[in-house]
Amino acid sequence: MHQADEVWEGVARHLFGDREGRRAGRPRVGAGGTTGASPAVPARTPPNASGRPSALRTLQGHLAAHRHPELGSEIVSPLQAAGLAPGTRVLAQPRHPRPPERPGLLWDYGGPLVLVYNGGPAARAGELVLPVRLPQGAGRWSHLVHYLDRPERWHKVDLVRRRDASAEGGWAYEAHLMVLGSGYCSPATRARRELAAGMERLGGVDGNVSNLAVVSFPRSHSPADGEVASTRSP
Repeated sequence: MHQADEVWEGVARHLFGDREGRRAGRPRVGAGGTTGASPAVPARTPPNASGRPSALRTLQGHLAAHRHPELGSEIVSPLQAAGLAPGTRVLAQPRHPRPPERPGLLWDYGGPLVLVYNGGPAARAGELVLPVRLPQGAGRWSHLVHYLDRPERWHKVDLVRRRDASAEGGWAYEAHLMVLGSGYCSPATRARRELAAGMERLGGVDGNVSNLAVVSFPRSHSPADGEVASTRSP
């Protein structure tokens, strides 16, 4: 996926002009087999000089640094905490967390989750380290474990901005972590889907901008058990 992003960035600079209408030349295959575009920074690795942020490091370190005082000492891993009864408090994070101290080598870091940015105007003053505050409401821990307990599935971190009238300057800046995996599904939803899968028909929904289409067919795939039914609503 990183290589696909690089290929598209090179092609986009060739097809679409910048503010002055200038376009880059036709992409060429380099010695390393890439188009020469700026590589994306994997979210599970320390940042480099490309000026893009990276997430560090594991949910395990975050739990060790911000575990709730009432959490039993036998709970030492995020997966163990996910198996607790609903409503059990797992985290006790400060409202305004401070950036933690870390060793010189980022590979040796094992503390709570932080966001490191070492590019742009802030590069002259060194790396910008921002602490991460995770949602800690009831029922949120299983959701966090699903996305953050496997750093090998983290793809990249994008720095984005959106309009926010309440923010200084009218813009809010956010870091979006892309995870290569399926979305979270609660135990209640999984049980409901397993029950629905026991029905006699299978169905699917295709929603887009202008219409909604629903198609179903017999689970046995046999025409004797029924025909394919479809409905389209504008």
